[in-house]
This record gives sequence, C-alpha cells and structure tokens, in this order.
Amino acid sequence: MKKTYACLLALLLLLPVTTGAAVYAEPVPVSPFSTNSNEYSYILLDDGTAEIRMYYGNEKYVEVPAELDGIPVTAIGRNAFDPDKGIIYDPAPGYMDEFFAYRNSPRGVETVVLPEGIKIIRDSAFAGCTGLQTLVIPASVTEIGTNLFSSCHVLDSIQVSPDHPFLEVRDGILFNREDARLLVCPPALAMDSYLVPEGTKSIGDYAFSGVSLSSVEIPRTVTSIGNHAFASSSLISCRIPDSVTDFGSGVFENCGSLVSCDLPEGMIDIPDYMFYGCENLPSVAIPGTIVSIGEFAFGDCASMQNIELPENMHSIGRSAFIRCKSLVSIRIPDGITLVDNYTFFDCTSLACVSLPNSVTSLGFGAFRGCRSLTEFIIPNSVTSIGSLLFFECDRLELVRIPSGVREIGYNPFEGCTSLTFISVPADHLTLEVIGGALFSKLDRRLIAWPCGRLEGSYEIPDGTKIIGERAFEGCWRLTSVTIPASVTEIQDLVFYRCENLTVSVYRGSYAAEFCETEHIPYIYLD
Repeated sequence: MKKTYACLLALLLLLPVTTGAAVYAEPVPVSPFSTNSNEYSYILLDDGTAEIRMYYGNEKYVEVPAELDGIPVTAIGRNAFDPDKGIIYDPAPGYMDEFFAYRNSPRGVETVVLPEGIKIIRDSAFAGCTGLQTLVIPASVTEIGTNLFSSCHVLDSIQVSPDHPFLEVRDGILFNREDARLLVCPPALAMDSYLVPEGTKSIGDYAFSGVSLSSVEIPRTVTSIGNHAFASSSLISCRIPDSVTDFGSGVFENCGSLVSCDLPEGMIDIPDYMFYGCENLPSVAIPGTIVSIGEFAFGDCASMQNIELPENMHSIGRSAFIRCKSLVSIRIPDGITLVDNYTFFDCTSLACVSLPNSVTSLGFGAFRGCRSLTEFIIPNSVTSIGSLLFFECDRLELVRIPSGVREIGYNPFEGCTSLTFISVPADHLTLEVIGGALFSKLDRRLIAWPCGRLEGSYEIPDGTKIIGERAFEGCWRLTSVTIPASVTEIQDLVFYRCENLTVSVYRGSYAAEFCETEHIPYIYLD
C-alpha cells in the first residue's frame, strides 16, 4: 500500500528504532529498498550486486538465495536477521508494509545457510537471532565482521566450507588462518575452559562475548586482544601473558563472575571500559608500567575495595571508578593533573582521598555521591573546581579551598547536608566567605550556601549582583533568605528543594519579579 513520504517519516518517528541502527555509512546504496517473494529486502551496491538488509520471514531453516530478482547477492548487511534492528534509512514511499512485517517477524530462525557468492558478512549480521543454532559459511566469503552473534544464546555450531581459502573451524571456534586470528566462539559452545592454540597471534573483537567459559589460557604467541573480546562471558579468572601489547576497549566488560585477572608487565594503558561491570572483582594488581587508565575502566566494579595506582601515571579517564561502591580509599599518584568528570561518582564507601600537588583541576561531579567523605583537603596546586564536585556527599562537614583556585563552577557542595564550614584563606584573590556563604569577588556572585548550617535565615550582603546556579538548592533548614536590591541576576534552580523557605525582597526589585515569575513564596521588606 502506497504511503506518502511525509506520512512515512511521521510513522517512523513513533517506532522504537535505535539511532545506532539508523546510521549506516558503507556502502552507499544506489537504489531504494526492494522486495521479492523470498521475504528479503536489499539494496544495490556500487558493483550492481545486492546486499540483504532484512530477512522478515518465519522459517526455522533458512537458505539465503544466491540471487534476488536476478541480481547476485554478495553481502549480508548489518543486523539483517535482527527483528529489532533491521536498518531503515530514508526508505522510499510504498515500503511501509515491508517495514512492519519485518519488525513483527518471529525470532524462530534456527539455521542459516549462506550461498556461494556471498563475499561480505557485516558487523552484527545475526545479532538478535535468539533461536539461531547453526550458521553455514561458504568458501566465497572474503570479509567477515565482528559482534556477529550478540544475543545468539543457543548458537553452538559454525560450519565453514572445507574449500575456504583462509577460514576454518577448530574445536568449534572460527579462525582466520591467514593472520592467525581467533575470530569468534559460538556463545553456546559447550566448554568450561579453553586453551587458545599455540601460534594464534590475536583474539578478535567480541571473540568470546557472551560465552559460558570460566577460564582461558592464552599462549605467548598472542600479541593482541580485541574490543570486548571476553565481554559478558562467564570468566572467573584470566592471566594475560607479557606478549600481549595491544588491547581493545571493554575486553572484560560485564564479566560479572570475574574474580581475578593478572595483567602483563610492560602494559602501558588500561583501555576504556576494560573491567566495566565486573561486579565481583575485588582488586586488580596494576603493573608499574601503566601510565594511563581509560574512561569507565573500572566502572561498576562494586566489590573492588582497594587499588594501588603506579607512580608513573599521568592520566585517569572520565568515570574511571564510577560506582565502585566498596572502594574505601584511593591515593592519586604524583603526576596526575586532572581528576576528571565523575571519576569517583557514587563511590559510596570512599572515605579517604589523597591528592598530590600535581593536580590542578577537579572535574564536574568528580566526587559526587561519595557519602563516606567527612573532610576534604584540596591541594594548593588546584586552580579549577568543577560544578557539583561534592554533590550529595551528605557526610562531608568541612572543605578547605586553597588560595590558588581561580575558577569554580556552580555549587560544588549541593546536597552536602552535613557541610557547616567552607574554609577560604583571608587573602584569597577571587573567593571569600561572608556569613558562611561562598562568594566570588570577581563578579560579586554568591556561589554556595553550606546547607548543613543550623541557621534558619540568611541575609545576602548588599552589593551582591548574582545568585549562582543551585546556590541554595536542597537547603531545607532555611526558612528565610533576604535578597538585596543590588541583585540583578538569579540563576537556575537557586531555591530548588527549599521547601520551608520564604524570600524577603524589595518592591520593584529584580528579586521580587523573579519570585513572582518562579512562584517562590516571598514577602516585601518595604
């Protein structure tokens, strides 16, 4: 049934298609979608052959045709067999029925046999085929993608034509003989432990992702381990030999059973997401050669109680230890200059932090939710303090800000319900404390009120021009704040969650207009 293009777009906006599935860069199609009686959709590639973009049939045993509408099929597209993520991008009017049929197709495919002539199997081609048990690959395949079998929980057999020039199956696992690379293990292959064959040079992206494997032995011939190689597997322990020098991101991501991992001496960087989600990993011995830790590297390692960082490190990535809820103390080595955004976010047991004098910047929310912190000494070297630095550190009682701080974001102390005292040197060039509140001398801005103070009222000093973003947020003890006529700007969420507050203002003042507009209870002073 034909639809107008405008209607098609409107309907597509209502469908739960992920943005990742909607973007596909290679190859550039030269025709719109087409269909035939075999329940496939495809595009034409630049060489005039077809790439299958969707299978929306309901057969358990699927033999992919060698031709569609007389056009040779040479490629299986990304997510082509996934009912949730078939790639739709700017389809031509008239293909809406095809789209709905595909999205509502069952997940019943158990066997897929690819024909001779297929050259390319793209990334995630069979991802989401939860019933897939067997895949047969012909000798013609020259390019094979990664993450082919995400959520293929019962796949236990990959078969390759004996005539294939470089692909082969050994002990049920797919290898590339040409570059001695272990490509992929079927997720349901029955094995508790595995010895990677001697002579293997690399373990590919997603090679053991989702596999029920408790231990693996890696030979010294291996020099590279790819992205997410063991992600979401059942690994309990792993020892990586010193020969491995190249690591992808997320190698052990979401390995919830992992309790020990020996990293190789000589390793230089811990990549992004390497141990993210390893919730039972109590500690990792970091080699002395490590100079950097990537983003989210130890995020959600909820059982990690301590970790020793080597002395020669120079960087720790954003959110590196986010939600390490058992981490009690941390010593940042000399040479680190930035504690990046959310580095220790929600480390609820973190009670002791030692920062070196090399640190110059504390990022946005770096210690947010560290509910066991009671005191924090900021090094004299720090020049920049990020917004919401200590947000919801509700046991924090004292913070000392050094004289070198020149830049400070909006309320670093929001939600610090025990904070009673912010200390600033009397000779500080840009900051000062007046009546307990922290101010910027540069723009006469009230930055923060320590909401652990017992006073029920505060009179903002005359001459103040700006009340900064979130300055009083969550200060439920306050019942009265007086705002002088000098204030000409009140930023966002200043009095948010101040349930008991009434503001005193002057008639005709900016503050009076603000309170009226924002529906904040107020009274006139005159």
